[in-house]
Amino acid sequence: MNNLTVIEHEQQRVLLTSQLAAGYGTSDARIHQAYLRNKERFEYGKHYYELEGEALRHFKANYQNDSNLKYVSKLMLWTEKGALHHAKIINTDQAWGVYEVLEDAYFRVKTLPQTYEEMIIMQAKSMQEFKTDVDYRFKVMDQKVDNQITLDHGLQRKIQKAVGKRVYELLGEGTDEYKRYSKKYFAAIYRDIKNRMGIPSYKDVKKKDYQAVTNYIKYWMPPSNIKESV
Repeated sequence: MNNLTVIEHEQQRVLLTSQLAAGYGTSDARIHQAYLRNKERFEYGKHYYELEGEALRHFKANYQNDSNLKYVSKLMLWTEKGALHHAKIINTDQAWGVYEVLEDAYFRVKTLPQTYEEMIIMQAKSMQEFKTDVDYRFKVMDQKVDNQITLDHGLQRKIQKAVGKRVYELLGEGTDEYKRYSKKYFAAIYRDIKNRMGIPSYKDVKKKDYQAVTNYIKYWMPPSNIKESV
């Protein structure tokens, strides 16, 4: 793997399926089958590129000396992350050993900027990549937090008021029906909220689900037999 032809696409180094297969001690077909079996784990532009038509013709024009490209009508190019995925799938000492070599001696080799303008562009690109990574990490963190935070006391009170309002609408505030059936209605609506959200108490409603729960309460209807056991 030390004499690999350097292939670049979208300003990053990539590998042909044949190069990856040869290094990992397997066949092109097995690489392709591994991709098909685990397709949901491979993201276009992050783990691989697939070229055909005009894009492939343009690519071939830049690598005319590679006879492996002459007759192909579709071409897979694997990025560093794609090569790592395949090393995990194949999971042999040879695959991991070759991946480490590729990581250090192929993918991580950078061409130094030749001019001041190129240096500025490289720095700007690095800063943008860093910002994108930070933004993504904050987004993931916010999502995790949102998925854990339950209702504060103020929102719990709003849930209670919404339940009370719905029971009043169904039975009429201060009516004989309200006096007779309201306890069953309150118990039923809170039970349905817990069952719908899969929680032990309405107080455990996630903050992100508050609007969905209040909409559910607004249109809640009691079971048809709720008055029979009273």
